[in-house]
Amino acid sequence: MFHKFRPLLVATLLFFSFNVFSAEMLVNVFLNARPVQGAQVSVNGVNVGATSESGSIEASVNPGKNKVQISKDLVVISEYEFSVDDDQNVEIAFKFSELSEEPEINFEKYKLDEQGSGAIGILQGVVLDEQQARVANAIITVEDTGESATTNSLGGYILELPRGYYTLLIEHPDYRVNREEDVRVVSNIGVAVTSTLHPRPLNRVQIDAPTMPIIEETKVLGTFVPTETTTDMERMSYAIVDAIDAEQLKRFGDSSVASAIARIAGVTIAEDKYAVVRGLDGRYISSTLNGNLMPTTDPMRRDVQLDLFSANIIGSIEIQKSYTVDMPGDTTGGSVGMNTKDVPDGYTHQLSVGLGYLDGVTGEDIVTYEGSDSDWLTWDDGLRELPAEINETFQAFVGPNVYSPNTCNITGCDITFEENARLAQQFPVIYNVKSESASLPYNFGYALGNVHDLSAGELGYYGSFAYGNKISNRIDAYIADENVSANYSLSKKSAAMNGYFVIGLEDNFDANWVSKTIFLRQSDDATRYETGFNVDDENDYETATLHWVEREFIAQQFSGDKLFAGKHDLKWRLGFSETNMLEPDRRTWTYIGDVFIPTQTERRFSELSENGLDIGLDYGFTFDVTDSASMDFSSGFLFNNRERDWYLARFSFRQGQGGIPDDTSADPEIQLSTSSLQDQHYQLFKSTTNTDSYTAEVETTAFYVNTITHFDNGVSLVAGLRVEDNMQALLYPYSVGPIEDVLDESHTLPAFSLSYDLDDAWKFRGSFSQTVSRPGLIERSRSSSFDSVTYEQIFGNPELVTAEIDNLDLRIEYYFSDGGSASFAWFTKTIDNPIERTVPDASGSAARNSYTFRNSLSADLDGIELDFNKQIYDGNSWAVLIGGNIAYIDSSVDLDEESLRLEGDDAQGRELQGQSPILVNLQVGIDHVPTGQAFTLLINSFDDKMYKVGRGSDFGNEIELGRTSLDLSYEKEFENASKITFRIKNLLDENVEYSQNGNTIEGYSRGTEFTAKYTHNF
Repeated sequence: MFHKFRPLLVATLLFFSFNVFSAEMLVNVFLNARPVQGAQVSVNGVNVGATSESGSIEASVNPGKNKVQISKDLVVISEYEFSVDDDQNVEIAFKFSELSEEPEINFEKYKLDEQGSGAIGILQGVVLDEQQARVANAIITVEDTGESATTNSLGGYILELPRGYYTLLIEHPDYRVNREEDVRVVSNIGVAVTSTLHPRPLNRVQIDAPTMPIIEETKVLGTFVPTETTTDMERMSYAIVDAIDAEQLKRFGDSSVASAIARIAGVTIAEDKYAVVRGLDGRYISSTLNGNLMPTTDPMRRDVQLDLFSANIIGSIEIQKSYTVDMPGDTTGGSVGMNTKDVPDGYTHQLSVGLGYLDGVTGEDIVTYEGSDSDWLTWDDGLRELPAEINETFQAFVGPNVYSPNTCNITGCDITFEENARLAQQFPVIYNVKSESASLPYNFGYALGNVHDLSAGELGYYGSFAYGNKISNRIDAYIADENVSANYSLSKKSAAMNGYFVIGLEDNFDANWVSKTIFLRQSDDATRYETGFNVDDENDYETATLHWVEREFIAQQFSGDKLFAGKHDLKWRLGFSETNMLEPDRRTWTYIGDVFIPTQTERRFSELSENGLDIGLDYGFTFDVTDSASMDFSSGFLFNNRERDWYLARFSFRQGQGGIPDDTSADPEIQLSTSSLQDQHYQLFKSTTNTDSYTAEVETTAFYVNTITHFDNGVSLVAGLRVEDNMQALLYPYSVGPIEDVLDESHTLPAFSLSYDLDDAWKFRGSFSQTVSRPGLIERSRSSSFDSVTYEQIFGNPELVTAEIDNLDLRIEYYFSDGGSASFAWFTKTIDNPIERTVPDASGSAARNSYTFRNSLSADLDGIELDFNKQIYDGNSWAVLIGGNIAYIDSSVDLDEESLRLEGDDAQGRELQGQSPILVNLQVGIDHVPTGQAFTLLINSFDDKMYKVGRGSDFGNEIELGRTSLDLSYEKEFENASKITFRIKNLLDENVEYSQNGNTIEGYSRGTEFTAKYTHNF
């Protein structure tokens, strides 16, 4: 397999070089005479790191012509060109009065033998004791020159020294001697240091300083904490990117990634958890977490359930809409890049508690059933487990399915009716739906982090834990289609907890080492109860589903980067993940005309486990192509492996040997009581098929090369190529054979883009790329499974092939001089063999209540997006911010003959599923700075969209009707940085409605949610 990458690997090695002849450069950045921490410094286009607390950074430069750039919040704020000889070092100071204005620049060159001579700098220090009290009359001696100074009553001193490195001795009769080495004095700049003295030990002889010095930490006075803005993320990216950062997450009040990214232009959320970007659903979207590919916790989908990721651990979210070769090859609609929080800039210690109220739900009666005592902790305590003896007796089989009344599912394995009755009684008799009052939603969180200076470098850590519990319900829910007229209730008790820990070291050798540990867990306990009239059967009916699901994600990620010779950057990552989804004892039952139907009663047990391994390596460097052009070269390697085990066991009942019970209208717990089973009124049988359980493996290997050529006229050209191998294998171990379905393909995917910075305000972009959309495991599976949300039956299609897509993107961006931006984007996509969810080749209820997947011939998608954000007023006390976006998307599908036969001739050219043609977002923020108050209004609106393909003209496409939501938020921050927050979500509470053939066939409301949260910073 690796021979495919050999030419690209050789090209990478030819570009790889190190600069062994280099001079030293010291860069200092100041704002109003205070050091600026966190300013990014690039030398000849290569990032060499960020300024420290002292506002300084050291780097190597090449003899000859060089250019240094200073960036803040990803925006270049100044640059300076200079030349240096082989035997010279450089000192550059950027002195800003405003970061938006050009600074005063001091530039000094000096020879290596001029240390300790030349231009004068100022060393200003403060001496403290262990209690941080100032120490007067301490003597500071410069060991190298003999100069000295004495601290005043405030513990301060000033020394004027030529540039160079010095050793200071700090002495006082009551304290041990402190010896500080390598204190650097810079020409024409004041350097401020703080030193700490420790008391002299009692009854001990003082040890002379040169024999055993006490080396204390040197701390620079004055810091600047950087704030990364999404505008800068979008501006500095060479791809078309929309972003949300941690501050926006807090302000919007979104509790999960799913609700947050709905604020981005061209993005909608399906089923409250899945992203649809630019008209394309999960099969066209890649998801990464800190650069690692994400596994799924839902076997029915290939995309990630974004509601599993709590906003309190997320640092930023980026939706990259145009493909670049460092992204997975299936990044067609976009890539959802989630980045968890990094180590903090300083000490942080936080506790938060919150309460809520859902109008129409909280305090009202909801439908539920008897659960386990530990449900609130997201774990079932064993009540729902499949009884071991039943599992052993009715185990998986190899060969034809056997449904004889007195046999288990192993060929030739007979059990008596009495034995069957005994086994059936081992199931807990819990079927009945009951009412209970919905409790208040609540949540709490805790976080702690800090940064420490060690001899090896700067070490930081951050840890957090959060837990929440809430109840939702569909209010006044109804169904009124051509087959059914019914009312139903669907309540859900949800509990979620997450733990997160990150530790990082920025060492003294231009390298970073980071470890991130992530634990996410969520449970949903849903009860659906429906009563109505079925037109096909001409009978009343009653049905219920009791559904418990546990989802868990555990990941350990390691990453780092190393800067070599000031130009070469090597980044690496290693990730291990494990996802689990457990659905024990999903129970359904049905009555038709007041008669219990045992064959439509099912107890289903399923479990998914998936283990993932990610290995990534990226290398890049910059070099000058000509005097007016430079190039960033990068290459990378990816290996991802996921191994999945999916187990499914389904049990049902049929009429037994004891005859029909006297009362077939009694509730299900009477029908299936231990006495009824003992009397053999009903018999247990296993309805699992031999393809219901499977094992699967997905392996992706990729290599890419990419170049970004920068021209002095503001033009940047990006050209890249990705070679990606993907193998999918599904094995059905209990089938005859057994059966193995394998899809093994390799694709070469190019990406080109051109950007032009006309000036500081205008930027133009264009890109072309080719991507793929591979079928997911469940889409190719031979298993017959069930959608966990809609409860529809799913039929996989092993004949699916990979779709290939051409993408073209154009965008114009304008950046206001005082902050904010506006943009206009146009995009088009042509898809060969698009994979579409469609109706199966069946009739009756099987066609209406199930779906499958097919490749259509082709599809076209076009759209435009308008995006803007601006602080429109900035007074002495008040500030007003406004932002929003509008997207228009048009799509059409060219169907094959089989799809037209099932969907009807008028379906030709229909739109893609899941995307509204019009999306609107609006955010308005009003801040009162003196009192720390912030008001935010959020509006989200979408137009009608196709929810489900219909079967022919008689059963047209199901349409989810458009609606508008309005959210309000208020925050008050106190002097100790603690904060109280009030939010109102879904204030308009418009009905969720679906239509078919122009008639509304289903509807319900969700209620208006009120929440209050208090956050205390210690």
